[in-house]
Amino acid sequence: MKPNARNVISPVALIVPALLALWFAQYLIENFFPDVTLTDLGAFYAMGLISGLATGISWGLYRRAEGDR
Repeated sequence: MKPNARNVISPVALIVPALLALWFAQYLIENFFPDVTLTDLGAFYAMGLISGLATGISWGLYRRAEGDR
């Protein structure tokens, strides 16, 4: 993949799911869980994003290390 394409795809791949999660979170709060705040869901989203990135990076590094052998 060319560097220019990567520079465009990477932010889009992070921003679009974040906006969809915000939209869905507002829907859930308004219709099903009125006691939960958007801040609570944002905290869970951030924890999920960090753990997902950490898992993906660790798997990627493991596969890279396996390929170097």
